[in-house]
This record gives sequence, C-alpha cells and structure tokens, in this order.
Amino acid sequence: MSVSFEGHLMSRNIPLARFEQGEMHVLQPALLPFHFAHGGSLEDWLRSRAMDCHSRTNARMLRKALRISDEAPELIPLQVDAATITDTYWLKPQGSALQYQDVCFRENAYWKFALNGPSVDDFSRPFSRTPELTNTGSFEKCWKLEPDGEWWLYKHGKPENVFSELMAYRLGRWLGYNMAEYEQVDAETVRTRDFTRRASVNFEPARALGLKSDQHLQNYESLRGLAPALALDYARMVTLDALIYNADRHADNFGVLRDVDTGKVLGLAPNYDNNLSLLALHIPNEQAGADFLKDWQNLMLFHHVPIKLPPLAPGQLGRMAGAIRCDVDKEKAVAFLQYRYDHMQQAIERNLALNPIPPIEL
Repeated sequence: MSVSFEGHLMSRNIPLARFEQGEMHVLQPALLPFHFAHGGSLEDWLRSRAMDCHSRTNARMLRKALRISDEAPELIPLQVDAATITDTYWLKPQGSALQYQDVCFRENAYWKFALNGPSVDDFSRPFSRTPELTNTGSFEKCWKLEPDGEWWLYKHGKPENVFSELMAYRLGRWLGYNMAEYEQVDAETVRTRDFTRRASVNFEPARALGLKSDQHLQNYESLRGLAPALALDYARMVTLDALIYNADRHADNFGVLRDVDTGKVLGLAPNYDNNLSLLALHIPNEQAGADFLKDWQNLMLFHHVPIKLPPLAPGQLGRMAGAIRCDVDKEKAVAFLQYRYDHMQQAIERNLALNPIPPIEL
C-alpha cells in the first residue's frame, strides 16, 4: 500500500526532509536516516518501524483495542507520528504545530497489555500514545518506564530463550565485548535497558546501511570503511555468534549509534537479542552449527582480524550457567560451549601460524 503523507521527516525539532506530492526533498543530508540516504522508500521505513502483528498475539489484540486498521503495517507507526524509543526521528504532518516534546514518549499505559495480554478494561479505554506501536520483533515484549526515568524492554520467552540470552550476555561481558545490559526477571522473562538512554543517540539498524546478515566479509569491509573500530566490534559480534550458535543474527538486530546533532557514526550498538541461540535451538550435539564456525574462520583468515580468546578457568562456564535461574539442561549448554571455545582457540592458533600478526584481546 502506498502511504500518502505530506509534511516533514524530523529529528527532534529539525526538519530533515520534506514530503510533497509523493516526492522527498532532502534538507539535512548529514542527519538523514541511512535508510533514506541509501534510496529507501517512506513505506519501507514505516514498515520497518511497525510492531509485528503477525508473530505476536498481544500485538494483534493491542491493534484491535486501539482500533487501528489491519490493512497495512506501514500505517501503524503513523498513529504515533512514527516516533520510537531508540531514535529521534518522527513525521510531522503539513501544517501541524507538533513539537518533539509532544511526540516523544513519557509513559506507556499499555506495557502490561503488550507483555502479558489484555484485561477486560483494556478494550474500552481511550486511545493513549504508546511506544508499543513501534516496538518491533517477534517475541511478546513491552517498553516500561521505570521510576528512575529509564526505559527498559521486557521480553517473554521459554526458559531456554531466557537462559540463552543471559548466558550470551554473561559470556560476552566476560570477554570484554560491548553488550547491552540484561537482567533476569523470572524464568520466562528478561529485561534490557534502552542503550540509547532516551534517544540521546540514534540507533540505526544494519539493514539501513545495506548490510546483510550472512555476508560477513562484505559487512566487515563496509564497516571498516566507516571506521576501523566498527569493523572490530563487528568481528567481536560474529565471534560470539559463532561461539553460542546464534542462528538469528539478521540485519535488524544489530546496527550503529549516531550522534543526534551531527549524524556522525559513534560506534556499533551494544550486542543484543541472543535469545535464539544455545539451548533455544535444542542443540543436538557438539558438532551442530559447523557452518557458523567456518564462516567465522573465513572472516578471521581473509581479513587477518586480530582476535584472541583468553583461557577459560576450570568450571568457569558452569559457574556462569549456574547463576541463571532457569530449569534447563545447563550441562548440555556448558559442554557445547566448552567444545566450541576450545575449537575456536585452536583455529586462532592455526591462523596465527599462517599469518603471524600479534593478536589483541577483543
């Protein structure tokens, strides 16, 4: 469906582009979202910001409770002027007096609805602006504003999803990688802090940069062209994905952070969304995901990426797993991780024998 919109694409209160008679006229190219800088359409941009009503039952019911048409997903974000928690972009209709302080989110009356499902009264309450309409992803989730003024994303899943997310977070933190902060709520819920800190920086998904989920060599080259530090952080992410067998890394669950005032890329966003790794995939044996290891090793060899995995202390993985309150097969996960870790350490040693470049700990 074609979106008919007349007005401005904004960042806070700065007009970035004007939409008029189906044409886009760029006003601030340095601040433009990468999606538009790479020739993307308004419809696709809105679609990428819409909550997933196909995979999430609570999202479908919320759409009905708010009396929003199911005609096209790209219409959903327009109910809140396309604003989100994690960036400063929004759409200001022609002739509107709206300011950024009017559209940025200061509460979320529907967080319980989005996470746990509706109550009887939820279908009769008046419309209220909610960040759930631009809360993407396929698991039941919600944005909740905590008393300290910080937004946290709560997400449900099976115990295997919760364990895998938290184990990946603990392992990544131990390795010194840039990880989004995660906490366990209960056996089926985690929460993660908004790493943009109320859009003090803009998050842009990798898809907007033209990156692809399974093209590690090309992605590394593209990010290195922006900044060498970006490429190294990307290599860290690929390393952790190979270690935990994260089959769900795609171009919408990693990205970059940009300065709101200048548009400068500040770095890769913290690593997040690892709940479809490890036990979530019902790992059959230690050989599972050999293709992930091959892709990782090809990246290290081709680009001579200076990666080093520090030695694991005896029982270290077991202690990490034991601290997570989930009734899952932790021994299976630990054995799988130990095998992968040893295999990857050996691969690094072989790579160094071929390319004697001093590694650094990432």
